[in-house]
Amino acid sequence: MSEMRIYKYNGVLIGDNRVDEIVSLANNGGLDAHFDVDAKDAEVSVGNVAIGTKLAGLSLKKIIEMMVYKEQNPVLTDPSIKIECDKHLYAAAGTAFSTSGQVIFNRGSISPRYETSGYRSGEPISYKIGEKTVETDSHICPFTYQSEALQLGANKLSIVVNYAAGEQPLTSHMNNYMSPLPAGSISEELVVTGIAPVFAGVNESSVQEVVTHEEYIHETSREYALQGLVADDEGVVGYQVTLHEAQALNDAQVFMLQSDIKLSGIQAYDRILNQWTWFQGDNAEETITSNAFKDGGTETRTINGKEVEYKKYIYNVEDFGARGEDYFRFLFK
Repeated sequence: MSEMRIYKYNGVLIGDNRVDEIVSLANNGGLDAHFDVDAKDAEVSVGNVAIGTKLAGLSLKKIIEMMVYKEQNPVLTDPSIKIECDKHLYAAAGTAFSTSGQVIFNRGSISPRYETSGYRSGEPISYKIGEKTVETDSHICPFTYQSEALQLGANKLSIVVNYAAGEQPLTSHMNNYMSPLPAGSISEELVVTGIAPVFAGVNESSVQEVVTHEEYIHETSREYALQGLVADDEGVVGYQVTLHEAQALNDAQVFMLQSDIKLSGIQAYDRILNQWTWFQGDNAEETITSNAFKDGGTETRTINGKEVEYKKYIYNVEDFGARGEDYFRFLFK
């Protein structure tokens, strides 16, 4: 018979691979009794507990779980940041714009946490918002963005969060899994879009810049013949435009919007119901997927000395038939 090795658990001597002695330990200390903090690593394999498994500080309940369940690795998710603002991030190019917001830092996760904190990174150390640095360990950092006159297209604000190193992820058997996340940083950009003039017409030969209303048109307005930017209480949400009548069955109305703005939905004004309704769909998404306005590719136009790429939306006359003069709202994401 091979020699049996003995090790100590909370002052009790346990022979290797002896379930009856573990049960005796449970009777003495209960399932919540713990190995000494200086206990040696496992010297033999018992069930799914391999030689070398760290036992120091573990409860008997945890050891039994490790014996009867296979070792599992956690899923590691890197830290991230989220930017929230109190206004929509669109406004006419050349106009003043301001918004208040907050940067929310998420430390990522170790899941299941297996005796760790469950967080992949350490606490935040500082936030760099534009040229301003804020030293704080808070997970939320407020900020204000202001521009006296938005540039046409993307107006960017750099946001960086510096964070401390994370802890060592563990497996279900308390073995090290991969490595701790080192101290580092994560960055995002706040993008405020300065909106260029839009173009519309019948067929591409007659497309021209749309003359728009000077003030924003509120989303509740029923003045369907106005043309210009539409806004709710939190800022610009889209563009309202008149598309004139097609003169022939194969004529198609065309709308051109700068290509860095994505559409979320299309509405048409129902003059019988006297309200804005979704165009060729029951909701915003369906108005896009219905292909009522086809992708007509891109075209570059010069606006105030700057080249702007436009995306063309061409009414799908083949599938939906010719239309008379109509009033549309092209809504932004």
